[in-house]
Amino acid sequence: MTISPISPVTATYREIASLLNRIGLKPIILETPYYSIKFWNSSRGHPNPSSFEESDIKLTNQIDTLNSYIEEINTESGVKSPKLNIDFRHSRTKRGKTKYYNNLKLLRDGIHPGKKLAKAWLKKIVFFASDNTTQNADEGRGRRR
Repeated sequence: MTISPISPVTATYREIASLLNRIGLKPIILETPYYSIKFWNSSRGHPNPSSFEESDIKLTNQIDTLNSYIEEINTESGVKSPKLNIDFRHSRTKRGKTKYYNNLKLLRDGIHPGKKLAKAWLKKIVFFASDNTTQNADEGRGRRR
């Protein structure tokens, strides 16, 4: 039986969340944003960055799996985190068929967000942090939102 490469990560996240929950804190684990090996290698002058397209597909699938575990852990802690990868989602319609894809060109080098994307993510993180804080305070007073 092979162990998924994300198993140690999710086990560590669960352990940290459990520890913090026991001392009365509600951790918010941020989902992992997509990144691109192809675009990273291209930004570094690799002679054939297209050879990494299959690796990018596998990476995206692993990130999706990791993020589903993160969402589960956050739900168990009674918190939510922003869906950062929604900002990459684009669609194109041709001949009545809509095709969805991730526009990873929003990352300036395949890994790091450009200024506009970084600002959008920061706003989302601040909103979710304050919303979770308000929700937790309301629960502490016996009110539900």
